[in-house]
Amino acid sequence: MNPKIASRLKLARERQNLTQVEVYQLTGINNKTLSGYENSVSAPDLNTLVVLANLYETSSDYLLGIVDDYTPRASSLAPLDLAEEIPNLPDEYKEIIYAVIRLHKHTKKGARCCKK
Repeated sequence: MNPKIASRLKLARERQNLTQVEVYQLTGINNKTLSGYENSVSAPDLNTLVVLANLYETSSDYLLGIVDDYTPRASSLAPLDLAEEIPNLPDEYKEIIYAVIRLHKHTKKGARCCKK
């Protein structure tokens, strides 16, 4: 795997103050697997990359080394556009979108309950 991707995965995780074990608890991605990604031993598949980018609040373009800006660009799709587009997607893409939404809800709920 590209060492730039590995280093960005680790940096993005650290920017969120997450341990590999915490990432596992939030996503189900085994911490040993995550360690492999962060040490250039293996590469995440597309679904995993999307989940990590969402969790780390960055873009997959940043994690892949395509852009250098950590902050994701705002989506150009309005909510109404998404409502029109999702039904036309293949089922496997819909599953990915729903998984990301569930993860987002879970992480927001966890963040709310843990703030003091």
